[in-house]
Amino acid sequence: VKMMDSRLPKTSILEKALQFMGAKDVDDLVKWSYHEGHRVKEIASLARVVHESAKEGDETANAILKRNAEELAMSSSQMSKRLGVSTVYLKGGMFDSCIYFNFFRSYLENCNVRTVKSRVNAAFGALLLAAREASVTLDIEEVND
Repeated sequence: VKMMDSRLPKTSILEKALQFMGAKDVDDLVKWSYHEGHRVKEIASLARVVHESAKEGDETANAILKRNAEELAMSSSQMSKRLGVSTVYLKGGMFDSCIYFNFFRSYLENCNVRTVKSRVNAAFGALLLAAREASVTLDIEEVND
């Protein structure tokens, strides 16, 4: 919206996002975002548009990925400290974006937290924590291979 009303300079991400949503103007954008009943997964799929724009050198798209990766990494770092773990296992579509992943990983490395892309269901992490509380040893490395 900020690019459409000239509060920000227009970059490639605007045209790509509008095309993705089938929108021509602010009204179409608002309708798509709030009134067409899109599910979270459909809205989240806009991340591919942001990634593609960043990959093509769009600085605004790059800044969006960086800001959001660092926000999640900050929360992950704090949670890893609370849980007493030094490795964060990653699952989800955003980590398919090498740009997002690199920003995320870089932030956590500076906090001495290791990142591993997981191949198991994210709920497995909860199982590991429950097992630890029950003094049962499970090895995610064996399951993750």
